[in-house]
Amino acid sequence: MAELPQVDVWSPPAAWFEPEALQRERGLGKRAWFVPGAPPYCPALAVEAPPTDARALAWQAFAYRTDGVWIEHAADAGGSPRVDATAPLVYPGTPYGLNDRPVPSIRLKRLRDGLLDYELLRLLERNGRPLLADQAARRLIRRGFTDACDENLLSWLSEGWSDDPAAYLLARRVILTELANAFAPSPASEQEQQQNLVEWERTLSLTARLTADVRGVRLTTVGSAMHVHAMGQLVNDADRPVEGRWSLPKSPVGWKPLGQAAARVAARGRARTAIQFEADSLAYDASGVLALPLAFDSPTAGAFATEARVAVTSCPFVERPPTIDGDLSDWPIGSNNVAGDFRLVRGSRADSNGRLTLAPTLPTRAAFCRDRERLYVGVYCGLPDEEQPLWRADNQIPIDGAIPWGQDVVEILLDPSNALEGDGGGLYALQVKPSGLLVARHGALTDPPMNDSRPWTSGAAAAARTERGGWSVELAVPFAAFAGAGYQTGVWGCNVTRLDARRGEYSSWSGARGHCYAPHRLGNLLFVE
Repeated sequence: MAELPQVDVWSPPAAWFEPEALQRERGLGKRAWFVPGAPPYCPALAVEAPPTDARALAWQAFAYRTDGVWIEHAADAGGSPRVDATAPLVYPGTPYGLNDRPVPSIRLKRLRDGLLDYELLRLLERNGRPLLADQAARRLIRRGFTDACDENLLSWLSEGWSDDPAAYLLARRVILTELANAFAPSPASEQEQQQNLVEWERTLSLTARLTADVRGVRLTTVGSAMHVHAMGQLVNDADRPVEGRWSLPKSPVGWKPLGQAAARVAARGRARTAIQFEADSLAYDASGVLALPLAFDSPTAGAFATEARVAVTSCPFVERPPTIDGDLSDWPIGSNNVAGDFRLVRGSRADSNGRLTLAPTLPTRAAFCRDRERLYVGVYCGLPDEEQPLWRADNQIPIDGAIPWGQDVVEILLDPSNALEGDGGGLYALQVKPSGLLVARHGALTDPPMNDSRPWTSGAAAAARTERGGWSVELAVPFAAFAGAGYQTGVWGCNVTRLDARRGEYSSWSGARGHCYAPHRLGNLLFVE
């Protein structure tokens, strides 16, 4: 945070609130507020947010010792009520026959409950019980602000606060009973508090959970053997450490583990473990996807199952490569060289049955091949029959965080070095609009920056074509354009992404969540003879 001595009150958006930096400022006599935003940085005030979010805002303010919550435009309702995410907290009474007074939203009343909780916590502090106040807040608010970030500001952990209404009601009861004991202690009230605390622990034990998932699955070749590297991650929200072991309950034929994937995660901590196998074969489907069921077993925390997505396809050698004209009809399809079954990078959507899904609305498929000099990539983007892709006639592709935004675009991400970890500075990114405009960079461009990104003279040929029902892209990229890579066999890190601008859906073949610009978030492109 920049040193600005003339600033007396800091009030950054929750997504930019750095707890350590703001605490230093408070130590200098400054005050720190925050502007509410959206998960995972803080609970939301949006209409569609969980009912507990408005109340949890004040609990987060106390847990991080901020002085207040800055809510802009809380009463800007205009002439009629709205029910969208930016809806105000106070509505005009006229539409409801109340011409002389406003109408509070339910969210405002829940926020009021949270602010009362905040003042009760402050009262606990002033009456010699700061430890109880701090523990109560930290049990309900496990993390927020930039503490919710994982690898960087553009990748996050899950939401870090309780969404159980009973937990907030019980916390209020514990605080009130403790305050009553402070002013007028009695055996009856002490017994009641003991019962409250037992119930409190039982309630919070349901929310202080362990999360086990897989950040990505990458492949490497060691001689003639294929090694599978699944990047397991544990996030422990409980107050005690957890130990256990990762395993593959139903091992595919010809797979064997490499070492013992033991893991230990500290209380309220996170831990990463490489889960490695040697594989004789990879039985991926026609979309270049292999589902890999993994499990983490702990003697104290229990068993946790998760399914990893292995994105893998081949790049076969061809004597007659496709013509780069946007027409995919001359592509060699059927050699296990297709990438499909894309998944949303952020959020989810409701399918036709109302169930939440990570599948995007429209289909996307990619294919790969090569000759001695070039890598060829073809991508088809489905559209409704009467719909045209959105794009602007310029040489710019705007970004929003780690997402190309504002117009339809296809993106090819390549890593010839096949790094398994890192900040993504070695990635080669090629983005193509429906107009055929190509933007090429070495290192992905994000805001804020995750790595060094610079224009790349790729020498690639690109073409695009729009027809009824979709648009397509073709690329031919010289191997000589990749620093030190050249023609080779083995495995490249690879991903294909698509932004459907009209629906605001950014999806990828690898199934990465949050963003796609890190080596472990890529899929795997096999160069086979």
